[in-house]
Amino acid sequence: MNSVLFITGNKRKVQQARDSLEPFGIAVENQDCEIDEIQSRDPKAIGIAKAKAAYEVIKRPLAINDHFWSIHALNGFPGGYIKDINQWFSADDYLKLLEDKDDRSTTLTEHVVYYDGTIMKEFSVEFHGQFIREKRGTGHVSAEQIVVFDGTNQTIAEHIDNNEHSRDVHKSAWVKFGKWYNEI
Repeated sequence: MNSVLFITGNKRKVQQARDSLEPFGIAVENQDCEIDEIQSRDPKAIGIAKAKAAYEVIKRPLAINDHFWSIHALNGFPGGYIKDINQWFSADDYLKLLEDKDDRSTTLTEHVVYYDGTIMKEFSVEFHGQFIREKRGTGHVSAEQIVVFDGTNQTIAEHIDNNEHSRDVHKSAWVKFGKWYNEI
């Protein structure tokens, strides 16, 4: 069985990777690695830098996974800055920013980067959704309480509360990775 080392401290992301890669016969090993995350207006540059930095520490082929949000009415905000913004903003802060906006659409881009010291390969997919007008769900990242992905009527947080994936793991960037990884 093939395996991939996934660098993250986020257990939910590990489960998403495992569920996405299981049909490809790819096992997911997990290791956390403390690295500084760069800030950039180019969210994909963040993933590439994280993969390179993790490789310098781990010295093994690895994959990382990033998510970034683009709120259409806010000119793509917060983009690659989502990690920091979610530490500062509450769900109510997001709702306040969007209260006079007709367009409440958002796009979540999932980005997987593989790096083995020589080969750097990126895989991305987009998931579309809407910011709703009230918080639903508990104990999760603020934006997760107010975003509903297309094709569902529950917030991301509600799906998590129910131990469900909030988006289809069979359409994730990990699936693109799995197809490629089995060919190398």
